[in-house]
Amino acid sequence: MHNLDVKDISLPATINCSFNADSYKQIILALLASIINTDNRMFLPEYNTYINAAESILGKIAIEDVETRIHVGALFLNFDKQTKDLVSKLKKSVVSQQIALNARKRDVEYILSILESSPQNNEKGLDLAEEIISILLRKDIGEYVTRLDKIRIKTRKVVSNAELESQDFFSFLTFFGSNNKKAVLETPVNKINNECEEYAKKLLFLGKQINSVLLMDKTENFLQLVKPQPCRIAFVGEMKHGKSTLFNAIIESEFSPIGESVATTSAVIELFYSPEPCYEGKWFDNDNLQKIRDYITENKSNPQIADYGECLENIVSSDEFKEGGIIEDIISLDQVSCYVTSKGDYSPGVERVKIGLAIPELKSGTVIVDAPGLNDPMHIRDYLTIQEAKKAHCVVFVMKGDKLGTQSEKSFLQSLLADGRAVELIIVVTHIDRISEEAQQNIENNVMNWLQGIIGQDNSLIKKVQIFPIHASKAMDLRITGKYNKDNDITGFESFWQALVCVSADKERDQQYIEWLNKSRKELEQVAIAECQNFWENYQKEFFSLSKVDNIKTLAEKFHNLAKSYKNQIISRLQSIKERLQLAITRCDQDIQELQENLLEAIRAEIESHVRKVGEEYAEQKHWQEFDQKHIPTIIDHKCTKFRSKYEEDIQSWHRELQLFSREISESVANCIDSLRTTRKEFTDVCMVDSKVAALKCKADRIVARIESAVKMGVSFLTGRATATGIFGAVFVVSNVFTVGGVAVIGSVVGSWALWKSTSDPEKRKENFIQARLEKAEKNLADRFAEFMKLYKENLESIGNEFIGIAESKYAPLIREALLSEQESKLQVDIIQRLTNDGKTYYDDLQRQISYKS
Repeated sequence: MHNLDVKDISLPATINCSFNADSYKQIILALLASIINTDNRMFLPEYNTYINAAESILGKIAIEDVETRIHVGALFLNFDKQTKDLVSKLKKSVVSQQIALNARKRDVEYILSILESSPQNNEKGLDLAEEIISILLRKDIGEYVTRLDKIRIKTRKVVSNAELESQDFFSFLTFFGSNNKKAVLETPVNKINNECEEYAKKLLFLGKQINSVLLMDKTENFLQLVKPQPCRIAFVGEMKHGKSTLFNAIIESEFSPIGESVATTSAVIELFYSPEPCYEGKWFDNDNLQKIRDYITENKSNPQIADYGECLENIVSSDEFKEGGIIEDIISLDQVSCYVTSKGDYSPGVERVKIGLAIPELKSGTVIVDAPGLNDPMHIRDYLTIQEAKKAHCVVFVMKGDKLGTQSEKSFLQSLLADGRAVELIIVVTHIDRISEEAQQNIENNVMNWLQGIIGQDNSLIKKVQIFPIHASKAMDLRITGKYNKDNDITGFESFWQALVCVSADKERDQQYIEWLNKSRKELEQVAIAECQNFWENYQKEFFSLSKVDNIKTLAEKFHNLAKSYKNQIISRLQSIKERLQLAITRCDQDIQELQENLLEAIRAEIESHVRKVGEEYAEQKHWQEFDQKHIPTIIDHKCTKFRSKYEEDIQSWHRELQLFSREISESVANCIDSLRTTRKEFTDVCMVDSKVAALKCKADRIVARIESAVKMGVSFLTGRATATGIFGAVFVVSNVFTVGGVAVIGSVVGSWALWKSTSDPEKRKENFIQARLEKAEKNLADRFAEFMKLYKENLESIGNEFIGIAESKYAPLIREALLSEQESKLQVDIIQRLTNDGKTYYDDLQRQISYKS
């Protein structure tokens, strides 16, 4: 009995994702996970930053390869607590693997991004981050340490101000309810200002955490309207309407050029009281600078704007310019002009200049702001002007007597009132010498009618309106030359100036402001509560719903069953093939036994016939040479023809079945791929959520791509040693089994001569001679058939292994992907459940702590 030795199919039962733990990329990811988990909490912003870092560090494989995604997620979930070992490995890898500086800087950015996005940091995580940064950048860490220090300050401030019993809450939640009060508060307005500003800043941070654009916008608008000084009076108007003339009259100096064909004021000017003259400027910061550059790029066809852009870049590239920096080397009022007028050497790069002069009327702390004129060719300046007006308690709106109510003036007032904050409005009408006496007498009515058309019936937005016609240029000349007589003022300036003094000294202003502030703060609080509620509802709906977790669990089981089904399906089929191969070898063994018996009977008859033919000389070898080498092989070849044809056809039949098997397996795997793709699509649909919350990278088509490529390989194993030539070549020509190189099947029987010769009976001796030759033939035939059986068995085993190889090559990756999908599904359940628990804690704490406390 011959048993086939065909290998068993090797298909994955479980998948162990293994990566080089000593590679730089793996160490960095492990350290990022350690930094995030130093507080033993997982937060969604950190998780998203970590996933983005993995995609950047590992490349496309972090998205497209399921095994890599599993590794990245598992690394985050089951972080390495042995940070000392990781840090030591990092030091070695940076040197041994010669990591490029730009890659190290990229990874430092991700470290800082994780810390900046984290709702909760602690000193342990910050210390670990600083140690990693120092290893990655060595000495070049200045700017990064500055950012890290800011995070430390914020963390320490939160901890020191928290009034919670436990510091295990989210750090940004500890903002709410904190009793952040100054030791000394100058006025009730200062006190509530400070409290509301702190509260608003905390809401801004909260808005970033819950990704609420509405909350951030509302809070930023609120911050802009919170009054930092006792009173701000903003001078606003179209260019060339006399703002600069009025400003010169106030300071009694021809500080700002007037009467030119272009706008004179290019930067914001803040005038405040100072017993001694003092001046300070501020360069544009990055945000405003970029807005100006974008505007210049969009309007570069305008020669005037193009020239302005060239001047701006020259200033920005100069040694004097410091982005967002303070200008301290202004020593005189004359020098201020270089920074704030349109023709000033530095004005294109200056945002604002503060001027301190000994003007008694400003002693209360009032600040007069002269903003760039509306309708400036550089429209970007309109943005600065509107922002200044929105921060002011009182707006001095300068209009031109012979050009009242332009469209830009109407648009400005509509924008000013759009925020719903009530303002005090003083309208100054200049150039009244250019209009008739009748028009001068009706100027106030005309202005009020125009204003009423803008505000409609809602007068609550403008607390008070005063209108002053002024001969601005005459007033300026008189005040500069010292000829101005306030008791006998013919210019109208004195009435206007006294109105400003009254605004500055208005005792009701603070109370009105506090009432507005409280009302606005409560509205902001309601927005925050509503947005937090929406955030949690979306969290539950899109990411944390129990139904989603259950669905993913179901899909994990489905992936498991798919893998099991694929495996059982192919194992069952291969088992059937192995049984048929074993049956073939058993049948061949039986056929050989039968053929060998028939051959021996035929050979015996031929030997007996030849002995009778030769006669008494039958024992002489010369009579047997041709018999052994020609006659017997011919008989054997004739007898074996049918046997040979049968087994040549048998091998060919297996060969055809092998090819058919390969095609059928390809089709079967293709169908299995469809089922896997469908299930992967279900998994993707469940996992994929709005990018504002999270994005699990599940791409079904990319995952099965490599399986499909394996299917397209065809019968790759048929190019090996078991090809058609190998099977049907000389090794399986049956005649060669019995005559190899002209060597006779029976051969010489010299070795048996003594046996048959020693017998005295002639008939007995003849019988012994025949038996000896027959035994020799039997032995030779047995050897040749054994060789045939060996070769046949080897080739059937080879064919069996080819079946196994084809099945493995196409089913193994399919089953592997199904098992990996199962593993990824279970991992996502673990991540979601952890995020769910921390998210629930966050929401509960948020609801308790969000209320404003003064």
